[in-house]
Amino acid sequence: MTSDEKRRDTRYDSLNLLDYTVLDQNGKPVDQGMGRTLNVSRNGILLEVLKLMDVANIMQIHIGIQENMVTIIRGQIVHSEQTDNGRYSAGVHFLNIDRRGQQILDKYIELFEAAKKKL
Repeated sequence: MTSDEKRRDTRYDSLNLLDYTVLDQNGKPVDQGMGRTLNVSRNGILLEVLKLMDVANIMQIHIGIQENMVTIIRGQIVHSEQTDNGRYSAGVHFLNIDRRGQQILDKYIELFEAAKKKL
């Protein structure tokens, strides 16, 4: 990590399909779509999506990790920008993950940590 790095947790490269619903500040659905994860940590995720996201909104996400479906109930969109390939990235900070989803996500991250230690 560099000295200007703001992340508290290690990010692990991860490519998984997902679907999402964007909610406005009142909890009303305003958009939905599909994308994929680019990396993931215990507190957030970087997504590749097909449109620019409004950082004032909340995202409800369902991610397939291996054979499991993780429901990340809510995450705050903290940044969104166009990438070099013409798609968009969106950084999402987790606000609420259901218990089963947290267990699956923790196990998934533990596997990345174990593989990294072997290198």
